[in-house]
Amino acid sequence: MYNRFQILPRNIQDEIDAFGDMIAVHIDEGWTPFLLTLMFRHIGGSEAHRYAVMRDETKRAYSIHAKRVGRHFRSEESRAKMSRWFMLPDFPIFKYEKQSLKASSINDGQHNQGIKLLHPENRLKKSPTYEFRDECHRYIWPDRPLKIIDAKLIDKTPHRAVDYICKALKTGRADRDQLFILPDDR
Repeated sequence: MYNRFQILPRNIQDEIDAFGDMIAVHIDEGWTPFLLTLMFRHIGGSEAHRYAVMRDETKRAYSIHAKRVGRHFRSEESRAKMSRWFMLPDFPIFKYEKQSLKASSINDGQHNQGIKLLHPENRLKKSPTYEFRDECHRYIWPDRPLKIIDAKLIDKTPHRAVDYICKALKTGRADRDQLFILPDDR
């Protein structure tokens, strides 16, 4: 089957632009985009171990959220309406609004950031911004590394938002193999 988003990129910027095109098509179809950020408590071990734990925690949070957004995901029609998360590791960059040294040094500042697309036909009674704030006890458990989950409505163009979340790819801090999309169909 032909995938209209499949390209043979010449460089990382071409991939980022194609990713932005894909997000823009979803938005044109009625999906609502959010900038999603997940911060974590201290995770010991190597950077590879830290990445694996953050990825697992992100998948756990997605699983909880998916059950709140929809149900009966066994049918093809229902699966097509599932919330989509496009996640990448992110690292601190220079900001005019300073973070505390403690906040930026936990896990060397690494966290997960991405774009969440919410289908217009969903069961949420409130915006994900308020869902993650008001129902944080569902996602953040005292014995798990996830510390903060936050969603902000994207008010920029999808290409600017994608460019922002892909800054770690541009700087070489992350590679394209670390981009993961939920739900994964494996």
